Amino acid sequence: SGSERGLGLPWKVAAWNQHRQSSYYQKCCPWFSDLGDLGHSKSKVCKSLTTLDVHYSPLEIQTWASNYDVLLIQEADPLFRSALGELLSSRLVAGRVDRDGRGVKVDSCNALLLNPDSGIVALTHESALLSVNREGIISSRDHVVVLTERVADSQRMVFCSVHLHPPDMVHASGVSFLHYLRPLQEAIQRIVAKEAEAGRLEVPCFLAGDFNTAPSVFSEMLSSDPFWGQFRPFAPGGDTAHKSNPDPEGDFALCSAGSWSSRALGPPGFDAFERYASEVVTTIDTELRRKLRQDVRPRRRRLRKGLLTSDHRALEFTGWPLGDSSGPGPGPPGSPRGQ
Repeated sequence: SGSERGLGLPWKVAAWNQHRQSSYYQKCCPWFSDLGDLGHSKSKVCKSLTTLDVHYSPLEIQTWASNYDVLLIQEADPLFRSALGELLSSRLVAGRVDRDGRGVKVDSCNALLLNPDSGIVALTHESALLSVNREGIISSRDHVVVLTERVADSQRMVFCSVHLHPPDMVHASGVSFLHYLRPLQEAIQRIVAKEAEAGRLEVPCFLAGDFNTAPSVFSEMLSSDPFWGQFRPFAPGGDTAHKSNPDPEGDFALCSAGSWSSRALGPPGFDAFERYASEVVTTIDTELRRKLRQDVRPRRRRLRKGLLTSDHRALEFTGWPLGDSSGPGPGPPGSPRGQ
């Protein structure tokens, strides 16, 4: 094991796009077409979605979170924060709120959570605003790059919760994907500047989340770039997102160093999410038909959201950042390990 080879304890990292409730209005969500087939207009569906009663089990979310040292969350919203509870929520390092495809601010963001029992602390952080301008409408997602240290052994790592715009959306705005990623590259470079030499990432960097494109495509787009060429993708294999998303393999990690294993939680299919989507359809359909009958009695059904009913599978990564890419052992001194 890595511990036996002098690399200390492994780092346990989770990543999950938990699907903010306010994104239920997006036309790609499966309930829109089903409700349209039932004769409901989009405007009425959207209005009914504003009062959809959705909740998490705090026990489920807090138990899941307690299994990891670092959690990288996309679309962290009030519902998710509430389920985390006061203690864990207070440990979130969060970016500014997102602007969606309409250019409207929404109450969700990229966030990083340090488990209070992990002995890992945030030393400093930098912000990187990734944005797309389509005919004057700006969609943006703030990314927080965080330098951390595990107090027990003084190991340092840089983490970032990633939620990129789809490449097609970026290219349609008239810029290259490298140009789009430049703020993130510069934020990483700023945060490791004191320990970097000749542009190499001497502090292991770990970026994970929803890239909205498959790892093979992402690597191909950036393979010739000296900076991004220092990263290697780690993915569990198979679909990580429901087919309603831009890419079903779009959730993974990029690491500049170390030996890492990865897996996706739950069954390989998205049957649970599709059952949840059917519950959304039934609830909204019942609500709209009740209003047509002018029945004003409240009968709103409460929907339970959970890890396994998400349209993104939660990912977990276990690794030794000081190991080489072939196994938990030390890499050559000064090398951008994991290439």
